[in-house]
Amino acid sequence: MAFGYGVPPRGYADLAFLQHMISVLNQDGKLGIVLLKDASIKGASIAFNHSKFTARVNPDVADRMKAIDNALEGFAREKAIQKITPRINKWSQTTGLTPTGFQFRKLTKRWGSCTNANEIIINYDAIKLPFTLIDYIIVHELGHIKHKDHSKDFYREVAKHIPDWKELDEKLCGMKL
Repeated sequence: MAFGYGVPPRGYADLAFLQHMISVLNQDGKLGIVLLKDASIKGASIAFNHSKFTARVNPDVADRMKAIDNALEGFAREKAIQKITPRINKWSQTTGLTPTGFQFRKLTKRWGSCTNANEIIINYDAIKLPFTLIDYIIVHELGHIKHKDHSKDFYREVAKHIPDWKELDEKLCGMKL
């Protein structure tokens, strides 16, 4: 069963949840949503094509909202890896600061982290942000390879590559994780 944006079948709460989650990804309001019942899949899946999200949900799944949420998280993680990895490589080359590795995780209290072993961890929800903020997160975490604190030297290092870091930091602090 398929239906367009804003026209859920009676008693079907999943579309409202899907619309809410996708609205975070859809800042300009131009995306459409299609929800399909599909017994051939295990839980739920999300696809994006030509300004339209398609959610496929097995109608026999007891908790469809959780299945959609899990599918959206998987979709965000895949897109983060696909879109952010080249930016990490670019900024590492530009700054001369090379992490020992990097990974994407669901972080609840921060956008990124740099371990004592110089591994960069990026919150995969960062994919929902504009690339200017993603770049700031990357350079911020790369800066911790050289300076493990938030000292003046650390911020001077960040400012070499992101001169408007203060503005971007304020925007980022105002965003919900």
